[in-house]
Amino acid sequence: MFEFLSYSFIQNALFYALILGFSPSILGIFVVIKRYALISETLSHIALLGTSIGVLAGQFELYIALSLVVIMALLIDYMQHFSKIYSDCIMAIFL
Repeated sequence: MFEFLSYSFIQNALFYALILGFSPSILGIFVVIKRYALISETLSHIALLGTSIGVLAGQFELYIALSLVVIMALLIDYMQHFSKIYSDCIMAIFL
């Protein structure tokens, strides 16, 4: 019945599925505690903006999108540390 577990690729797949299943739940606790619930949506909107700027400028979109996401993530972190505004409110500004 469980002879499929004798294959090494099945064992690897199950191992990585367990790791990928547990790690987001552990990291999600810290995201909610630090009030970063909107960070993925904010950075995805910024990446879309970077991609469209790259297309309009005729440059490689990935480099522009990644650089814009990194700059904005650092700006959000800077604003969160040096202002009295909640981080979700700061991220909503960039949405």
